[in-house]
Formats: sequence, C-alpha cells, structure tokens
Amino acid sequence: MRDSEKLENLKGMLDTLITTCKSEISITDKIILKTSNTREKSKLQKEKAFWQGKLEVAEYVKYFAK
Repeated sequence: MRDSEKLENLKGMLDTLITTCKSEISITDKIILKTSNTREKSKLQKEKAFWQGKLEVAEYVKYFAK
C-alpha cells in the first residue's frame, strides 16, 4: 500500500471517528437535559468530556493529515 493510499485511509477513519464523536456528544447532551438525578448528570458530563477530548484530537490530526 502506498503512502497516498494510507493517508486516504487515515482520513476516512478520522472522518468516521469525528462523526461518531459528534453523534455521541449530541446523544449525551439530550440525555443530560432529560436527567434530573445529579449523580447521573455528573457521570454523563464526564462521558461528554471524554467524547469532546477524542473529537478535539481527531480534528487536530485531520488538520495535519491534509
């Protein structure tokens, strides 16, 4: 596999990861709004932060993969 093919595969994987992260963040936001339990909200906010961190890294890597 040539370097250009590897780069294209990487970009495709990053696009999928970015889409997944955005989706997970959106779903978690909706659940947070519906949850009244403070302990559950705290857990969900940590999960959201986890996905936001992954999203930030994926977008950073994609920027340099251009």
